[in-house]
Amino acid sequence: MHKILVILAALALAAPLAAEEWHKEAVDSLSGGGEGTALVLDGSGHPRMAYIANNKLWYACWNGSDWSYASLFESDILAGLLDLVLDDDEYPHIAYCTYEVDPVVSTYFFYTYFDEFGQHDSTIDSSYHFPSFPQISLDLDADLYPHVSMHASYYTYAYWDGDQWRREKITGRGDIALDGDDRPTIATCWTGDELTFAVRESEGWTEETVDADVSSKMASLAYDSLNRPHISYYDSDGDDLRYAYHNGSDWHVETVDAEGDVGNYNSLALDSDDQPHIAYYDATEDDLVYTHYSGGEWHREVVDAVGEVSLYTSLALDSFDRPHITYNHDTLGAVMYAALVEDLFHLVWPEKGEEIDTLNPTLDWEDHDIPDQASYTLRWALNPDFTDYEEVTGIQESEYQITAGLQEGDRVWWRVKSVDEGEGEHWAEEMDWYFDLDLGGGVDIVELGASPTDGGVLIYWRFEGGEPVGIEIRRSDGGGEPVALLDGPLPGSASRCLDREVTPDVEYIYWLDVTGADGTVTSFGPTEAVKITEPKIKLTLSAYPNPADDTVTLRFDLPDDCRVVLAVYDLAGRRVTTLMDGELVAGRHDVTWDCADLKPGVYLFRLETTGGDSTERLVVSR
Repeated sequence: MHKILVILAALALAAPLAAEEWHKEAVDSLSGGGEGTALVLDGSGHPRMAYIANNKLWYACWNGSDWSYASLFESDILAGLLDLVLDDDEYPHIAYCTYEVDPVVSTYFFYTYFDEFGQHDSTIDSSYHFPSFPQISLDLDADLYPHVSMHASYYTYAYWDGDQWRREKITGRGDIALDGDDRPTIATCWTGDELTFAVRESEGWTEETVDADVSSKMASLAYDSLNRPHISYYDSDGDDLRYAYHNGSDWHVETVDAEGDVGNYNSLALDSDDQPHIAYYDATEDDLVYTHYSGGEWHREVVDAVGEVSLYTSLALDSFDRPHITYNHDTLGAVMYAALVEDLFHLVWPEKGEEIDTLNPTLDWEDHDIPDQASYTLRWALNPDFTDYEEVTGIQESEYQITAGLQEGDRVWWRVKSVDEGEGEHWAEEMDWYFDLDLGGGVDIVELGASPTDGGVLIYWRFEGGEPVGIEIRRSDGGGEPVALLDGPLPGSASRCLDREVTPDVEYIYWLDVTGADGTVTSFGPTEAVKITEPKIKLTLSAYPNPADDTVTLRFDLPDDCRVVLAVYDLAGRRVTTLMDGELVAGRHDVTWDCADLKPGVYLFRLETTGGDSTERLVVSR
């Protein structure tokens, strides 16, 4: 597990590509900001980060729609920088520090990792310390054993040998990365007036000078595809950002940015072409900056210039070589996440859920304004998962007419991707759009749904137009192929059916095959997936009078004191009102409700408690 990015960072970028823009959001706005942050991307390209805030070590993950959070460690002396690495199973490994000044200045270094058995913690070093700002860098070897470089400790390198931590002292301190031969290497700074590169051979450490004319601090180390080291670092004498790489025979050194006090807390990552990307802090302007090298020059962009951006930043590149950055924002008091994302194009017509009256629709989408845009690809399918689909490639215009293959009653899902000259693919943002084919006449469905009840799953529907001759129901359980639910069709006057042959915690999806008066069979569906759960305790819920036209009384018995939620739903699953939400004592309870304003129809009362659930049907009539 060789690290290709680092935890120390600040933000910046080359001029963004066309159709790309920076997305910024507060990951944690309740922490009041904090100290170190560390960022990696998982196999899905989703960010995972570790950070220190409110005297706690936090781990946050993005699942594609929401952030989840876990507090891993709490101490009133958490401080400094930290580092995060994911192993091959995407379990996090984190190295971090604590720092105290009373009764003496002391720094302690810790390591936390996760596996299938949970969280594991250990102390790396607490033997001897001296006043200094604590920093730590982490990488994993092929056996998933951790190696760390420490600053503010007598020992500057430590590794886990399978039984215990082993510690060693070398001249400098800096960022650690294991090379292609699994050897620990450190870009050593804080050594005086030079930047050095240290390699741990079988006989011990060897060091060589990278830059002899610099007071180096805050180095960041990464390896390219040829196993050659690249280093970004801050020159505290010149207040500038520098970059060095080994070309196979010697070191090449250059100044990247010298405008003001720039380059501290830098973070380096290499893209798929082995070109460097660096995020760093502009102390003169209190800005987050990002720069990358392409076309023979460095491209620089300010990522965040609102208020004061703090020092603690981290950079990673996704599979499209787009930068992702985490950092603390002093003015906003928040832990932030920024990513350069593509400004996606959009589908236009038919809109999601629209009914159209032709079997040969012309689908329309926006032009995709990217350099070297070459063509579009259109896909359409009769299922939302696109397990079986039709595809047309090489489309030159932002529209296409489907001329064959569609039938009356079909629900058609469709997607479009833009393809550039380098065969890069860029999907339209809408990935769940569909349209329904309705040529007019026959039976139209107004409502179709399924709801869990105590007796099974209730399927319900409502038509408009002519009454069908017969209705057949198909069911899919657990993602399997849909099969007939009943032995024969229901009469056309039917409006619901209770599926009693269901298993708790299995998802069910339903379709209706409706036969019209002219013999045409039209399919409707699917419903949303539903499942029932086995109640822990059998609860009784009754309603009287039933049917009701004015007021109705709900009665239920509770075996224990518990929290109760009693709500009313219509048959589409929409909540009409909540009658009760609070703690109740054990025993019988009556709740009276005025239903005079409700439209006539069937409604469901849902009683939810910590001990179980119950549902009762109510008919409102006039």
